[in-house]
Amino acid sequence: MSDPRPPKSPRKGKYVNIRIVFLNDTVHVFQVPIKGTGALLWDAVVNHLQLLETDYFDLEYTNHHGDECWLEKDKTVLKQLGGPDVPLRFCVKFYTPDPGLLEDELTRFLFALQVRKDLLRGELRCSENTASLLASYVVQAEIGDFDCDEYGDPTYLTVFKFVPEHLQNHEFMAKVMDYHRQHIGESPSEADLNLLDTARKVELYGIKMWSAKGVLCSSLKHNNHTSTWAKVRTSFKQQEFLSTTRDNSKYQSFFSSSIHSIFFKDAKCPAFSALSGFFSLTPSSVSAPRRKGR
Repeated sequence: MSDPRPPKSPRKGKYVNIRIVFLNDTVHVFQVPIKGTGALLWDAVVNHLQLLETDYFDLEYTNHHGDECWLEKDKTVLKQLGGPDVPLRFCVKFYTPDPGLLEDELTRFLFALQVRKDLLRGELRCSENTASLLASYVVQAEIGDFDCDEYGDPTYLTVFKFVPEHLQNHEFMAKVMDYHRQHIGESPSEADLNLLDTARKVELYGIKMWSAKGVLCSSLKHNNHTSTWAKVRTSFKQQEFLSTTRDNSKYQSFFSSSIHSIFFKDAKCPAFSALSGFFSLTPSSVSAPRRKGR
């Protein structure tokens, strides 16, 4: 995932440079035609990473309203971004229920990087004990076994950023240190697998929260109702979002006009449709890897 400078365009003005930030925080510049579509750019990204299990990932950007949007494959890149200066982010789009079962080693590694980011941004909401355990697997993967002689106190962890700054205090770091000393002998790949196995058990794993006004079907602490995606049907009409399950249970939420402009226009509507469609697929419908390791 290096960041080589792109070659100069053979015909000035016909190509544009697009920056993409990857999960390891490296930035790569891709050169695409001015009228190039999202599919063309995505193919270049997949080739750059040599990614096999492509269905779980996508490219995300922040539009001028501040909304996080997925790059649409059938539309031109520049029309969606509004200009070449808007960076794109490569990230996990669909969180598989058990990422440890993913066949390709690169895919599992990318999922582990995504979990790290979610934890750091406060998007993976969990208890302090769970967060410190997750952080300890990050340490094990990065620096290896705990050394009693070298690591006398948690100060050796100050080079890491695990959780939002206000949560990463001395008590938290001490817990990370205690867990780290329990992982002696784990290889980086084993630590990543343990990270994924712990993360998938968090109640809100893979769930992105959006602000909304109206009737709520679930709270932050407990899921009041669960159903498989295959049984869920969603529809949008003006400011009404209707979700219906096959057992005829209905949950309705009505949103104010201010939320309507964020929730139902280009930013969020396609996201709900994509989620429902992806998780309704049979396993054979998802792109299968051609290798089991690197």
